[in-house]
Amino acid sequence: MSVIGKFNNINVTGSNIQGFLENADGIADDSSDDSEDDFINPQKSLSGFLKTVVTGINYGKELRKKESFNVDYFYNLSENNGVSDTKRVFFSNTNNFNYSSKNKYLNISDNHNLNFNYENKANKTSSLRIKGKFFSDKINSDLIREGLFFDTMDELVTTNTNTSSNSNLKKYGNLNVDFYRKLPKKGRSYSTSFKAVINNYTKNNNQNTFIERNLNKTNPSTTNFEILRDEDLSSADILVKVKYTEPLGGNHYFNTEASSEILTGTENTNQNRKTIKTTTVEDAIEYYYKYSENSFKTKFSHSYNKSVLNISTGIELQTLHRGFGEVDKIKFIREKFYLNPSLFFQYKPKRGQKFRFTYRKYIKAPRANQANPFYNDINPYAINTGNPDLKNEKTNSISATANVYDFNSSFNFNGKIQYSNSTDAIIRNVTIDDEYIRTISYQNSGEKIRFNALLNITKKINSLGVRLSLKNKFSNNAANSIVNYELNNVVSKDYLTSLILQNNSKRKVDLKAGATYVVNNTSFSIENNLDRKFTTQKYFGMVDFDFSKRLNVNTQFDYLVYTDNKFLIQQEIPIWNAAISYALTPKNNIIKLVLIDLLDKNIDVYRRSTLNYFEETNLQSLGRYVVLSYTFKINSGKKKINKSLKT
Repeated sequence: MSVIGKFNNINVTGSNIQGFLENADGIADDSSDDSEDDFINPQKSLSGFLKTVVTGINYGKELRKKESFNVDYFYNLSENNGVSDTKRVFFSNTNNFNYSSKNKYLNISDNHNLNFNYENKANKTSSLRIKGKFFSDKINSDLIREGLFFDTMDELVTTNTNTSSNSNLKKYGNLNVDFYRKLPKKGRSYSTSFKAVINNYTKNNNQNTFIERNLNKTNPSTTNFEILRDEDLSSADILVKVKYTEPLGGNHYFNTEASSEILTGTENTNQNRKTIKTTTVEDAIEYYYKYSENSFKTKFSHSYNKSVLNISTGIELQTLHRGFGEVDKIKFIREKFYLNPSLFFQYKPKRGQKFRFTYRKYIKAPRANQANPFYNDINPYAINTGNPDLKNEKTNSISATANVYDFNSSFNFNGKIQYSNSTDAIIRNVTIDDEYIRTISYQNSGEKIRFNALLNITKKINSLGVRLSLKNKFSNNAANSIVNYELNNVVSKDYLTSLILQNNSKRKVDLKAGATYVVNNTSFSIENNLDRKFTTQKYFGMVDFDFSKRLNVNTQFDYLVYTDNKFLIQQEIPIWNAAISYALTPKNNIIKLVLIDLLDKNIDVYRRSTLNYFEETNLQSLGRYVVLSYTFKINSGKKKINKSLKT
């Protein structure tokens, strides 16, 4: 049993804060729906200034041998505020424009999280596992954005000031039950699993946008939008799966698997908008939208299993039924039947070596918002609407992995290749008018190709007393979009290479140095002169030295360099951290002084490329600060030995 309490204002998140990251940097605006198709969308960091309160309790009990129960509850309160500057380049076949904005944001998250896990393997012929997760997360977001629109001559044309105050409450529940049982005949078994996911998302949005247009002409005009939009989104996903295995003799097995997944959801939206020009016009949007997706699968497969070789081939029969539309009005029905082949091959010639190859075909139905025909224009500059005529996306996926570890030479090799090709690809259809208003919808067009490769090598060089780690990643992604009714093929290539050197013997001193180089090349068929290249370089060195058994000194220096051929500003950010710790007594009473960002370079950089614009955002971050800590160990740190484990 453990009880945890924590408070800090030094940008340390604590736990269970994934949802908070979505609104943590003040730029989660009209681009949020683009994230699935963005090629460059790195994990956002918590910039700005963050305060976190975490408290929780964990309880675990071994009910008997191989039967255990664990439960934990956490409460998180987080407050993040700051400022950021964003630059974007938009392009289409008719009019390109540049956009910049200054953003000031405040986000407060109030989160409750409960997890539990029960596992029973006490019976030699069966096992049961029950796992659950429930949380509620309330996020209040305030944002002030001042946006500037420039034409291709870099002349200011339009400005807008957006002030928004949003309150979002998300409730989530997830329950998983897995049961496995061996039958009397050797090799015969069956398993069942049940999964239920329930979501409820309530959004209350209050937004005011003031727009000044035609600033470069003699007839400027102003428009003010006052919008209130309330949304209640609910969904339930139920999955039941049964698998039966029958031995055929000679390490051959026949497997039958049947599953039924039912997804249902509703969207209840009420919006009121007031448009103020020379006169005031009021309008409203109200609809109650319902959707369902039923997927029934039956899979037959043959497998050959030995200690060194596993091969499985199968065919899956799938019926996918979708129904959606406004309640008590027109309803859309879609039903398709698919045959999905699969192949699994794994070879383990000896200890420390494993090679694997997989192939599968899977079907992806349009998301609920992609098929919803109603307009979402709470942001006057990014209007979203779905397409009820979308077809299912079909993907063939291949992956190959190799893992080799030589215990004698301490050589470790990990390699992975992934390739996927999607037909009837669901892509975005973007139109941009003369007032820079984007309307985003979806359609099926062509194919989407993704290729990723990963190579990691670790090797001890005993003659030099060092360990070398080399990491390489490459990805090539190609997809279509429609921009102002013209096909735009986007190809993004990303390279990452990283080298780390460190000493083998770390009894007194730990030395580490390395470099990472990342480059992105993105090309757009709709514009020949807008191909983009940006790089990130990171160089670092670290020294950790034990002057004595009680005194330790650690220091690390990072040097980051950002370049971008579209924004022409090279940013160089040096980061220096250090720490000194001293133990007042041999095994406890530790005083530690930590110095963060000694050079006070309080900035973070976030960049990405999308299908019709690319951007760079500079975010203010917590700069230099110092932490003084004291740690006291209640016991000596020696673990009691369980006598029953002695041999």
